[in-house]
Amino acid sequence: MSSSLGHPLLPITGAFALPFAGYYIFLSTRVGLRRITQRVAIGDRIPQDSSSSPSSNSKPDSSASITTNAKGIRTSNDPLLLATRAHQNFAEYVPLALLLSAVTELNGGDPKKLTAALSVLFVSRVLHAEWGIMARDALGAGRPVGFYSTIAVMAWLAGWGAWLGLGL
Repeated sequence: MSSSLGHPLLPITGAFALPFAGYYIFLSTRVGLRRITQRVAIGDRIPQDSSSSPSSNSKPDSSASITTNAKGIRTSNDPLLLATRAHQNFAEYVPLALLLSAVTELNGGDPKKLTAALSVLFVSRVLHAEWGIMARDALGAGRPVGFYSTIAVMAWLAGWGAWLGLGL
């Protein structure tokens, strides 16, 4: 469907809606499956003692404990907590980034540059979640790479969108 102008208003941002939504659905499904597997209806942590567990015969998951690595950083390997944080983090950054992309595109941003920016953003979010948060102790190399790349893309889109919007 096109606008009254005879062409789509947001072809680049619109095209990227599919991979971003698809990955969001994947993250949501992973959280749901973790909840079912760990028998946790609400919250983001697996109960650590059998008294708070739905079954008095179930044992706490030792992989869910808080750990401190060699650098003294406290973290967790709780699979539900990690899955919810990966999901929440995606939900915190991507909507604003897509809004910035739409503002930039509506104000005449170069489609090739916009495609490159959204491609970097998508790869950044996958790196952050899969090779960062979901890595051992949530400290994978993808976490800082994904975070800083996301911030760079968002800052660039905000600046570029404002520049174009002001007609400079």
